[in-house]
Amino acid sequence: MSSDRVVIPGSELKPREGERFLPAAVNSQNLTITILLRRNPKGGGPSEEDLLSGRYRPPSREAAEAALAADPSDIAAVRSFAEQYGLRIVDEDASSRRVRVQGPVSDLERAFGVQVKQAESPSGKQFMTYSGVISVPKALGGIVTGVLGLDQRPAAVPHAQ
Repeated sequence: MSSDRVVIPGSELKPREGERFLPAAVNSQNLTITILLRRNPKGGGPSEEDLLSGRYRPPSREAAEAALAADPSDIAAVRSFAEQYGLRIVDEDASSRRVRVQGPVSDLERAFGVQVKQAESPSGKQFMTYSGVISVPKALGGIVTGVLGLDQRPAAVPHAQ
């Protein structure tokens, strides 16, 4: 990884037992992914501890939204990053701190420093996943807290009755 990029903590995937990568090409497929952002550091909102403990009682819904929302300049930085890599903005929402983007797998790979691959579970279910760690340019370090949608492994498997 280049020194002008930072890793998104917790983004390294561990293969599950019995999963295998398939030789199928996925570069021309389009994906929609969600980029998660930090809370506005200037928002003056509650601490993470207060939020998790339930001690935070906002005076109104609007006050809570303002305290927990993303900084508009962070959203602008992510928008610029996405456009730089040829990704299309699908949706952005400051209150939920997310930006959804869409683009070809090849552009997403360049943007996030991963390799997207087709894989198969032990049960034969096929899905897309990635290898490597998700990274973003240093300018987005600390701003981007997660990237959802590059790993499409089934999260739960129904049990036979």
